[in-house]
Amino acid sequence: MCEQYSVDPGDPEPQTYELGLVMGGTVSAGAYTAGVVDFLLEALEEWTTAQRERNTSGTLVVPDHHVLLRIATGASGGGVNAVILAKTLPYTFPHMTLATAHLTQSGNPFYDVWVNQLDVAGMADVSDLSPALPVKSLLNAKPLEKAGDDLIRFTGQGLTPGLRKAFIQDPFEVVLTLTNLVGTPYATEFSGPLIAEAVPEKFFVDHADYVRFAVGLDPRVTPTRPRPECGDAFAVVPKIGNGITSDWLHEIDWQGVVPYTLATGAFPGGFPASGIRNRPSVHYAYRPVITHVPGPGGELLPTVRLLQPVWDKIGGKMASAKRSFMAVDGGTLNNHPIALARTALSGLLGRNPRDGKTANRGVLLVDPFVGGFAFSDGLEEGMRPNLGKTLGALRRQACFSTSDIQLALQEEVYSRFVIYPQRQTRSHRVAIGDQALATAGLGAFLGFLSREFRMHDFFLGRRNCWEYLQKHLVLHKANPVFTDAYRSGDIPGFAPDKTDDTLPVIPLVGSAKNEPAMPPFPGKSAVDRGALKKMVRYRTTRFVDLALDDLVELDALGRFFVGLLGKSIAGGRLADAAMTAIDKALEELEEKRAL
Repeated sequence: MCEQYSVDPGDPEPQTYELGLVMGGTVSAGAYTAGVVDFLLEALEEWTTAQRERNTSGTLVVPDHHVLLRIATGASGGGVNAVILAKTLPYTFPHMTLATAHLTQSGNPFYDVWVNQLDVAGMADVSDLSPALPVKSLLNAKPLEKAGDDLIRFTGQGLTPGLRKAFIQDPFEVVLTLTNLVGTPYATEFSGPLIAEAVPEKFFVDHADYVRFAVGLDPRVTPTRPRPECGDAFAVVPKIGNGITSDWLHEIDWQGVVPYTLATGAFPGGFPASGIRNRPSVHYAYRPVITHVPGPGGELLPTVRLLQPVWDKIGGKMASAKRSFMAVDGGTLNNHPIALARTALSGLLGRNPRDGKTANRGVLLVDPFVGGFAFSDGLEEGMRPNLGKTLGALRRQACFSTSDIQLALQEEVYSRFVIYPQRQTRSHRVAIGDQALATAGLGAFLGFLSREFRMHDFFLGRRNCWEYLQKHLVLHKANPVFTDAYRSGDIPGFAPDKTDDTLPVIPLVGSAKNEPAMPPFPGKSAVDRGALKKMVRYRTTRFVDLALDDLVELDALGRFFVGLLGKSIAGGRLADAAMTAIDKALEELEEKRAL
């Protein structure tokens, strides 16, 4: 089995650049990533359509090399966007402009989920808080669940798998990162004279988890493996048959994908953990790691081995064995989504060429927070502030590693790219990262408070992608991916820039050539503070009422006094604290707006 991971995947097809898409954790800033992906699809569709014109006219009207999107990986909101992409691949749908931004049912799945559906009004609803049920989270997850149900039913404006086959691998691979709250026990080999007696069960537990899906471009057909070693993937099918396909891909329908999607986006505490039921235990037999062993000359040689689960603890190794567990946000831990995408292109022991003249594969990272987080130095004692800082430290440390970001930002590296928020301020400076976003405040929950915040960031994502494809997703014009006609300027409208030796990998044609318009940066007036305060107080009072019952077992008299005094006071104080944090985030938004 390990040999499959070591096999050189070979070069892409001639004049083809293979691309892996990686989408970082976002919370409400998923609206930005959604805008990026929406424009990327529009650019690829327009280019493909124009290439087909040559087949009828005989005249080359656009560059005729190819881009093949092979895999999408993601954590948190990035994982949600990966699923939206995968579900909608076979269908056409309208791409967004400011002229259609007012539509509350736009027909664009990225816009409808992130801008039109994921709003505080639904998240503050108390229908999930019942004495008959355990308290699951601070916010109601029903808007997320409804978005999942709507996505299952999505059929767009028509079934056109042929259009996407030109630039999407069939089957397409999707990998969602998860934080497995139970974890997976893997066997270890400890050594030493006392170990046998001291550690009767030799294993470590890994909570960083992920799930693979193989998605076909024709939803009526069961997909095959996207790669030979993908024995841990689900084959997404229209209807469950016998549960296991002939090549060891376990079948799952889109309804079965939803719990994994909710899990990758389940920000701990904010949204409820998602129950993963009956996942095949054998998926955990396919977890490769690279180790180094001495070679014949004493040098260390990389080799692949598979981690060995402790099978009797997770249901057994048989193909029919299942396991169930609770899972939360894939961004809680660093599950290395970039490495998952990179190795899907290069093989586990391979490398994607980095030089602009030879690069033929690359990873495109969409990271709304690459510009950094708010930072302040100093000492502050007390449980409350340091608990909050601990949670923030875990969140930041779990983001993409510094080396991954630095590679993507180096101009001489043509196999790693990163799109991140940038906007021009009123003073004609450039704000980047969270300073460019309207959704970034309140730990990136601010966007859920206003449709205007999410709409702004969606269109910022479209505009940033438009700029990036022209200026940064490029290769040296001598790269054999490009045709002679593109390099020499023999295609009208696509002459190479004489001051630069690079050419765009994805040329912009048709509607994608038009500069996407931007709405103005929104301010705090976009939030109805009075209505929000009522929702927050009602939600928090009900939440505390039931949460205290969950945490403390009291007799009838005790419940009376706690209810009379403690619950109302605690609920009110929690509501006041929430509004204080919201007001601070809104003031910070005003400061961004005034830049």
